[in-house]
Amino acid sequence: MLGLAWTGPALKSSGGDAPSALGSEIFFDDFESGTTSAWSYTEPPVNLRIDAPTTGSSVGQDQPTIFVTYGTPTGLAVDPTTLTFDADLAPLDVSCNSTPSTATCIPDLPFDEGPVMLTAVVADIEGGLSPADLVTFTVDTLAPDTIDLARLTVELDAGQLQIVGAAGAAEPSSRVRVTNQRTGESIVVQAGADGSFTGSMAGEGRDVLSFQVIDGADNESDSVSIPAPFDLPPDPVEVAPPLDPTIATQMGDALEFLWTGEDPIQVDVGPDAVDKRRISWIRGRVVDRDGLPIPGVTVRNPAADELGWTRTRLDGIFDLVVNGGGAVVLDFERSDYLRVQRE
Repeated sequence: MLGLAWTGPALKSSGGDAPSALGSEIFFDDFESGTTSAWSYTEPPVNLRIDAPTTGSSVGQDQPTIFVTYGTPTGLAVDPTTLTFDADLAPLDVSCNSTPSTATCIPDLPFDEGPVMLTAVVADIEGGLSPADLVTFTVDTLAPDTIDLARLTVELDAGQLQIVGAAGAAEPSSRVRVTNQRTGESIVVQAGADGSFTGSMAGEGRDVLSFQVIDGADNESDSVSIPAPFDLPPDPVEVAPPLDPTIATQMGDALEFLWTGEDPIQVDVGPDAVDKRRISWIRGRVVDRDGLPIPGVTVRNPAADELGWTRTRLDGIFDLVVNGGGAVVLDFERSDYLRVQRE
């Protein structure tokens, strides 16, 4: 049976202060034979630590600043000119500003995107070399994708805007900044590993919210603005019931799913408001001056409130049922745009 006794200074984990003595001993006692053996531990002549970047971090610059601290347990001076780095096992050229105990260095050439394994060593003025310190980090200079509006809903409940991003709405484990453009209030919520998130903030109907995704390296996406409340309808192709190919189907019956069911595409349609004998189906697309689609635009027939309304989808396309037989004027409205009508 062996017993262990440590008679030297306490050992320090990475990041701790260096022991004050150069040598220490560990004694192993064999209690059965009564013999004792010793192993001598010698403190390295130089202690070095890479303080930044830290292991597991993401950096948003391809030439990140490297901070290093070093010292000797005996007080012997360190020679900063001997400080060298390797990146992914290859020598790394750097430019440094050094003091007797620290160095701030910049790589001469940018790192590639992705993970980096960085090591550093330094020697004292008598040539005693430090053990290599190692950190691994990720270079990420690319802005994350904007929020996926198709996976986002905003509902108004008792003066609070309830914001829900489904899985895939944001970059995994990112942060999402939401700003109410009317009040100037901003909140930052954490997205999960699946990119989902939730949050709430004070608001009113017709408020405009902007969303910005921030990744682990503090890169920021472009800002995307939407009106509140916000809930985009599905594409009819995704929800239309199959037709029976053995019988003739009237157009009114085939399109009835657009305004009926638990989650219709055209909402607030009154009972018997649609005359299936005169039914007309309007499909259009709403774009801005640059030709980019505008989602979340409310589209209605102001001359027939009983036919309800719909909203444009992510691609700016909308589907609306009206009663035909005459000219139809449609009203297009989103709170952060001027309201327009088209015949």
